Amino acid sequence: MIMARLQGWALTTLAVLAVLVGAYAYGHRTAKKAARKENELAQAERISAGAKGVQDAQREVDMLPDGGAGDELRRDWLRNEPEEAATGAGLLRDGEPDPRGSSRRVD
Repeated sequence: MIMARLQGWALTTLAVLAVLVGAYAYGHRTAKKAARKENELAQAERISAGAKGVQDAQREVDMLPDGGAGDELRRDWLRNEPEEAATGAGLLRDGEPDPRGSSRRVD
């Protein structure tokens, strides 16, 4: 009699544990799918924003006159020479720039 009761409790406990493990696995799978879908949407938005930037740049270049793109690149994108390089400050003895960024001269 006691053995039958213990068997009943054991089976009930196992059934409850099986339901809990199943619910946990289902929740994990659902959350993983939701996270994957969210990542895919974010990636699609990034790709779309990048494509829009490319289209905007292409449209801007197309509206420039002949040779205008090169002129604009020369005017805006070339690095301006800093005053230190023009005066020779910040250079080592052999004319190489100081890798530490210091403006001291080595004599």
